[in-house]
Amino acid sequence: MNQASITYRKLQAPPRNGDYFIEPPISESLSYIHANQQRLAAFADIEIGGLGFTALRRQARGEIITAAREYTQTYLDLSHTEVTETTSIVLTGHQPTLFHPGVWFKNFCLDHIAKHTQSLAINLIIDHDLVKSTSIKVPAQTGNAVILKTIAYDVATASNRIETTGVLDENLFNSFPQRVADQLDVFVEDPILKSFWKHAQQASTNVIGYKFSQARHQLEHRLGMKSWDVPFSTLCRGACFARLFLHLMKNASRFRKVHNAAVCEYRKVHRIRNLGHPVPELEILADRIELPLWSWTSSTAERQRLFCQVTAEQLILSDLPASFELRLDLAASSNECIEQLQAWQQTDIQFRSRALLTTMFSRLLLGDLFIHGIGGGKYDQVTDQIISEFFGQQPPQFSIATATLGLPVPLPTDGSPAIAAATADLRHLQFAPDKYLRRLEQLGIMLNSQQTALLIEKQQLLKDSRATSDKQAWHHTIQKINQDIRNTLPAAAAQLETHRQQLETTQNERTLLQSREFPFILFPLKNLASLLETSMKTF
Repeated sequence: MNQASITYRKLQAPPRNGDYFIEPPISESLSYIHANQQRLAAFADIEIGGLGFTALRRQARGEIITAAREYTQTYLDLSHTEVTETTSIVLTGHQPTLFHPGVWFKNFCLDHIAKHTQSLAINLIIDHDLVKSTSIKVPAQTGNAVILKTIAYDVATASNRIETTGVLDENLFNSFPQRVADQLDVFVEDPILKSFWKHAQQASTNVIGYKFSQARHQLEHRLGMKSWDVPFSTLCRGACFARLFLHLMKNASRFRKVHNAAVCEYRKVHRIRNLGHPVPELEILADRIELPLWSWTSSTAERQRLFCQVTAEQLILSDLPASFELRLDLAASSNECIEQLQAWQQTDIQFRSRALLTTMFSRLLLGDLFIHGIGGGKYDQVTDQIISEFFGQQPPQFSIATATLGLPVPLPTDGSPAIAAATADLRHLQFAPDKYLRRLEQLGIMLNSQQTALLIEKQQLLKDSRATSDKQAWHHTIQKINQDIRNTLPAAAAQLETHRQQLETTQNERTLLQSREFPFILFPLKNLASLLETSMKTF
């Protein structure tokens, strides 16, 4: 690694409710865009998939504008949106799930940056990932206790891709808002859920992820935000992605070396032992080189790793179970290869980018500035390194944005000091009960005559400790006095332990309620928007 090196960055979510993090400040975003455009101009001499980089960016820009307009206007009016050849594009993206407000914060930043820089804001719907859950956690009151309840909006689906997973149980989906309200109404008035779910139910698609993204997007437009949305799967079927795909195939061996070196360096810098973090290394199996893409067919519904074999005459594509084998003739023109790659995706075989390639494609070819969350901000250090080494140019910079927001509910008093005090009392009662008696005195509790006498006796013994010659006998006497003191407090230990458990239960409820991980649909729209907008105004 010559041109760049990965440095340790301690990126963490803001710890307190209402805190936020954005880097760089929105006021500097225009300079970031200009700097990125200059950096990307330096790629001009690079050819990718038979097309010069500058021409490819121009074509990719046209693809994403067209695809985003066509998709978004199916449910929103875009008639008053004008885009020119010089309009910059600001991007963010996430899986279309019921994420927490800190993730939604990126979309608010996207809108503000786009307005500040007079750019087009586009949100990438990362729909080629797997469905991880069909339920959410909701705070619930059970007796005097606050717990988390799991409430499903559909039956569980294993290893299904977001872009193809539709609603399986209509009754479960439609009853979801009421089942959530039955638990949540104790804590939150008028959550987003009702209006959000109405939009989701009215969406023209049955795909759950698209229902969620369209509902979120419509709420954003109600708040005056002007972004467009586009499923990333649509872009993966486009000619520009196919050209980058072809470029990686032809340079599979070198890309694998650069990729794996960057991943290993990241692990070393961050002291990570998990070989799957941030991403696995690309493998060589026999004479097949792994590419950073997923593939699947109708007969292999689960996505599989994609491999490429490079011969003198052909590029041979296959998945890990070898359910297919596709061949590209190296004697054919790049345009013919691109047409073939696209044609395959119109039939039975699909190709999708994996995490690092998704952001590489987006940052290099689709936009002028990409907004990451904390996780993406960490992992794209690897992408930066790959770009630097593989293309020999400085990568474009990205922004990082997130926020910490808790549910607008009254929280129990912070019991940490009381828990620490109760723990100390229990320890003193066990090992130094005289200290516990002193604490009772400090609290204004009168000691009885026996306790006072034992306290004086132990104090005298401690003073005489250096003078005594029989240490064993002295220690035995101390132990006996300690036990005599504890005998005067027969219920103290049990009472203290009960008290501490009660404090810990309340503290656990406090921790539960102030979590930043609750889905944004559990928050009141007015309050949540106000909090997010207030944080934006400081920039």
